[in-house]
Amino acid sequence: MNKKKTSFLRWFTVQFSLILKKPDIFFHQKLLQKFSIKSIWFGTICLSLGIGIQTISEMIFLYWSENIFKTSPQKFLNFIDNLSINNNNNTLSFLELLNILKIQKTLTLILTPFIAFFSIYLFSGVLYIMIKGLKLNQKQKANYDNTLQLVAFCQAPMIISFIPIIGPLISPIWCIMLLLRGITTLYFGNTIIKFIIILLPGLTIKFMWIYSLDIIASSI
Repeated sequence: MNKKKTSFLRWFTVQFSLILKKPDIFFHQKLLQKFSIKSIWFGTICLSLGIGIQTISEMIFLYWSENIFKTSPQKFLNFIDNLSINNNNNTLSFLELLNILKIQKTLTLILTPFIAFFSIYLFSGVLYIMIKGLKLNQKQKANYDNTLQLVAFCQAPMIISFIPIIGPLISPIWCIMLLLRGITTLYFGNTIIKFIIILLPGLTIKFMWIYSLDIIASSI
C-alpha cells in the first residue's frame, strides 16, 4: 500500500478492520514499527466517538428522568430516599442531583476530544511506568512509543458504544482484551500481572475525572 496515495480515511478503515478482526497479526505488524502520529489521531477519534455516544445517551436518560419526575414525583420517592441526604426535602435533592449530573455530562460532551487525546497520553504514561516498575522483560526493544501506539490503537472498540445497552458494556472490555494481547506482544510476564497493570491506570483516571467533574458541577 502506497502511503503517499492513501487517504487518512482509507488508512483508518484498514487499521480499524484489521485490529478488530486479526489483532495478533495487527500488533506484530504495527507495534514495533516506527512511531506514527496517525496512531494518536486514530485513538482520539475512536475514543471521542465512544465517550460522545455514551454521554449523549446518558443525557437523554437524565432529561427523560427529570420530565417523568416532575410529572409523577411519587413514583420516584423510593429511589430518592436512597439518594437524598435530607429526606425532608426529597424533591429538591433529587432535582439538584439531576442538575449536577446534567452539568457533568454537558462538560464531558464539550471537552470530549481533549479528554480522549490527553487520556491516551496519560494512560500510556502510567501504564509504561508500571511496566518498568514491575520490570517486565521487553520483546525486541519495546519502548514508550510502542506502548503509546498500543493504547491508541486499542481504542477501536469504543466506536461500538452506539449499540444500545450492550455497546457501552462490551466496548471497554474489548479494549482491555486488546490491550492485554498487545502487551503480550511487547513484553514477557504473567498474564494476571499484565491485566492488573492495565486495569489500575484505567480505573484511576476514570475516578479522577468523575471526581473533578463533580467538583466543577457542584461549584456551578
